[in-house]
Amino acid sequence: MSFLLHSRPVILVAGAGVLFSGCAAWYIVGRRLSVRVASLAREVELLRQEVERLRNIVEQLLPPQPPKFEKNASFHNSSLMTSDDDETYEDAYGGPLPWLTGLRSTALTNDLDSRSITSDDYLSANSFQSLDSDETAQLFNKVDRLFDGSDQDKQEAYDILSKKKSKLSNDANFVWRLAKATYFRSQIVGTSDKEEQRRLIFSSKDIAKEALQLDEKNSNAHKWYAIALGSTNDYESVKVKIQNGYDFKSHIERAIVLNPTDPTSHYLLGRWCFGVYMLSWVERRAAATLFATPPTATIDETLEHFLEADKLKPGTWKENLLFIAKCYIQKREYETALQWLDKADVLPTMGQDDELSQQEITTLLKQYSSYRN
Repeated sequence: MSFLLHSRPVILVAGAGVLFSGCAAWYIVGRRLSVRVASLAREVELLRQEVERLRNIVEQLLPPQPPKFEKNASFHNSSLMTSDDDETYEDAYGGPLPWLTGLRSTALTNDLDSRSITSDDYLSANSFQSLDSDETAQLFNKVDRLFDGSDQDKQEAYDILSKKKSKLSNDANFVWRLAKATYFRSQIVGTSDKEEQRRLIFSSKDIAKEALQLDEKNSNAHKWYAIALGSTNDYESVKVKIQNGYDFKSHIERAIVLNPTDPTSHYLLGRWCFGVYMLSWVERRAAATLFATPPTATIDETLEHFLEADKLKPGTWKENLLFIAKCYIQKREYETALQWLDKADVLPTMGQDDELSQQEITTLLKQYSSYRN
């Protein structure tokens, strides 16, 4: 008893210490739990918002219930796809369907890389098959060189071809060049005159179609029709964009059959396949809702197209090398991906396309640096 009496102060102090420590521990645990709960709440709210956006997308893409007096309402009526539907879908994904971005990338519809898309056109076997005079040959050689130059040079090519239209409108090789020049003219106009840009883009598509009607076996006519067609997607409904995607692929494949040595066509088909491969489940369902057979592509066939483009234009195309690396990243072959990124990284940056590619190359090199041997 005396021991307890003598020890009472110590016990009280110890007890107070234990109580304080316990309270402090509970406070710390409680604080951490509160922070974690708040974090989880934010995550749940973000997920709820995402689910709500996806639900709205699906509802917009699903056919509405027809009025009772309509017995044969068809979802494929274009009036069902409004501009509001497009905005809802694109806002949810931060842009158009990914497999359509292959058609609308900067390499295709903004500032074409003259080294990748312009300089290969006049190398095809049928480029000069319809030439009937030295004057026409000289004309084609001149505008082909201008296509590889500055915006001012491209404008000059457009002016030259426009003046010759009445004389050479029955020559498929002239007409696809005019379509190409019109496309470049639309890019020069840019967003400073949106109506004029829109007119030129659709004009480019129509002119390229005329070239195809003149010579269905002209590979460049198929290629430039596909490029111009993809450019019109900025002004089309989701349904039309998806249909354009199928048509784009069809014409690029035809161009490759007619001229298998054109690296640009292989690259364009690779871009299409890459976009399709990267589709999310929701986007696949959206495409399946609009068309019975949604687009499909494997990463191996995608890689094959990019490798073929590099084989035809070895080691000189920064953007193509980047996409080869991205394919290997999807295959989880990171060391190989780094090798291709290194090849792309050392190439000089020429133009806006290369600048955008270089930004992504730098990011990927840093992201996967731990996989170096």
